Amino acid sequence: MDAFINNSWVKGTPTGRNGYGGTSEWQILGLVNEDTKDLVEARNAIEYNGHIVHNIDLFGTSVDGFRPAWESGRRTTYCAVMNDVCVRYGNLQAGIPFRVTYRSSWVLPTALSSKLSNVELTVEKLAQSGATRVTIVGTPLEYIGVADEADITSPDGRGGWISREFSAGMIDGRFYKRLKRECIEKPTFTVSNNAYGYALPEFTDGKLDLKVSAPHFRPDGANKHIGIYEASIPLETAQCLWGSSIAADSAFAIDVVNPQTGGAKPATPSFTFTSTGFSISARDFTYSAPTVRVAPLPRPNKPARVSVKASKGSISTTFTRATGTKYSATATKGSV
Repeated sequence: MDAFINNSWVKGTPTGRNGYGGTSEWQILGLVNEDTKDLVEARNAIEYNGHIVHNIDLFGTSVDGFRPAWESGRRTTYCAVMNDVCVRYGNLQAGIPFRVTYRSSWVLPTALSSKLSNVELTVEKLAQSGATRVTIVGTPLEYIGVADEADITSPDGRGGWISREFSAGMIDGRFYKRLKRECIEKPTFTVSNNAYGYALPEFTDGKLDLKVSAPHFRPDGANKHIGIYEASIPLETAQCLWGSSIAADSAFAIDVVNPQTGGAKPATPSFTFTSTGFSISARDFTYSAPTVRVAPLPRPNKPARVSVKASKGSISTTFTRATGTKYSATATKGSV
């Protein structure tokens, strides 16, 4: 593992100590976490819950007992308690990109779901059949924990605590039935968000959906938790999902769907095409449990039955207009 500190990658080294559950502790010189230390714990585990996800997590060390209180000040029956208050683990330094490389002998890297921004993903096939080496780069997003599941759907629900960890899960498409079967071995696509828990993408009826859930308010109960969604879809994968007509100049509709009304919530969507494929995002939306939906827009047809008439000092152009399409016309004569 590495962290990007002072404009260079700093390699982590194992300390030889283990944290809760046997996680390994690492030191990254120059890192300043919430506890002012440069120590992180790393967790590498396979989760099976009807599907298979290979989870990779980095978080501030717990070996020395640093456990801050929940920002909400709330108390539940299941939390870890110190000094009669619920406590959490320490957070990683804000705004720092981390890089993690892992090897898997069999997990098929179909899609990555993470709590990271600006994800860069590299997948290498190894000589052993089914084996891969995966490198994940990203900056941990700040998300909120849930003290009571009812807070997710309550209009005045608020979070229990704030988390900032490197958290990513690789989905094996062979065991996950909500993606297009013929696309599970195409280049890996990624989805990221700052919601609660892992959100797994679904592809149905030509739409790539991600249901994201979190309380409407942050732990202080006053400030709204503002949503962040990012996705990166390689061109080859996009063509498999939506058809061969998808190209570098394709456009996408990006909607944050309100589950109560079925209509779109206010959001700031964007998409661009880069050397690695489509970079898609939606920001500035609110929770509790909306669905971020991505689907290609139909490619507009060229104007039909175009007629051009010229007279002294004027040019008249007419054509059959397609509803919902904007057109522009340019006339050039010589250098004018």
